[in-house]
Amino acid sequence: MELAGKKSVFKGVSQEVIDAALKNIFGKKVDLKKGVEPNLYVATLAAITDAIDGGFSGVELGEENKNFIDELKASAKVFAAFKTHRQQNDIARELLDEAGKLKPFNKFVEDTKAVIGKYNKVWLRTEFDTAVIRARQAANFKKYQEDSDLFPNLKWLPSTSPHPREVHTKFYGLVLPQTDDFWRAHYPGNDWNCKCGITNTDQEVSPSIPKSGYTPAPGLDENPGITGEIFTKSHPYVTEAYPGAAKAVKSAIKGDKE
Repeated sequence: MELAGKKSVFKGVSQEVIDAALKNIFGKKVDLKKGVEPNLYVATLAAITDAIDGGFSGVELGEENKNFIDELKASAKVFAAFKTHRQQNDIARELLDEAGKLKPFNKFVEDTKAVIGKYNKVWLRTEFDTAVIRARQAANFKKYQEDSDLFPNLKWLPSTSPHPREVHTKFYGLVLPQTDDFWRAHYPGNDWNCKCGITNTDQEVSPSIPKSGYTPAPGLDENPGITGEIFTKSHPYVTEAYPGAAKAVKSAIKGDKE
């Protein structure tokens, strides 16, 4: 899949942000249950927001879809807040030593490096890349809806990946109406780093849907062009959240709006 306009660049999370977050957690300046560490939240949200902007770069939506990008960005806030709540509590598990005593700050910092790297380098990079793809696919879906009087159907296109998923190859060339329920859960971008494509067409509808054993990844299990969610609520950050996460997320998002 090629993206129109400027290419999105993953900036990651700076060491300055990480240092500030660790000081807040160590100094108990953030309520781990009821709050969301602001530095990590803002940095995570910025990465996903940049990805959405990159996915929509060069795409002009009609008047009826003018608020759609805002919907995706609103869902990114929920995702970023849940991720931050999960991350801050995983980090906090390194505060105490085996005797239950508070570690020296330098030891705490050293012991959190693996957690920090996992959340802010490995996972965030994958989340960024997937958000770019899903935003682009959502933009395409909305454009295809606008042109549905001429091209009423959608066609699944082959992946550009050198190692495509076998469960997706069975959908290559599949043509179904845009209104078919299939497209809600089965859509390019519903797996991490999926590089399959989609196009609108007036070709005849396929006689049947191949059986593939395809199960969308948790957090990516719905078409963002329909739901307006860049990541869904089935993501492990949500389903496996620490106690208090839901209220903390609501508070963080409310604070964003004020």
